[in-house]
Amino acid sequence: MTKRVVDEDIIRFLFADSIRNELLKEHGVLLGGKNLTHQLGFPTSSAFRKAKSRGVLPVQVFELENKRGSFALTDDLAIWLSDQRVQQFTLIEEGNKENKS
Repeated sequence: MTKRVVDEDIIRFLFADSIRNELLKEHGVLLGGKNLTHQLGFPTSSAFRKAKSRGVLPVQVFELENKRGSFALTDDLAIWLSDQRVQQFTLIEEGNKENKS
């Protein structure tokens, strides 16, 4: 394992932990409805439902008995958001290396 991979794993963990703590404070262990739609970056509930029907949501969602709508675990969302951020760091870093060459 290279140092870069270890660094990315550490960054990913730190981001996920920070995001998880903020989401837990604000929403608890579950997100649903408008909060879930917003956190996943969908502009409308309709866009969320369309992505769900196509099977392209970035996190696993599920229904709860006697509740309307879809729900996701805060931990799953935090991990996904962290992965997105680390990927952006990697792309920026690679772009900077190409510009220096």
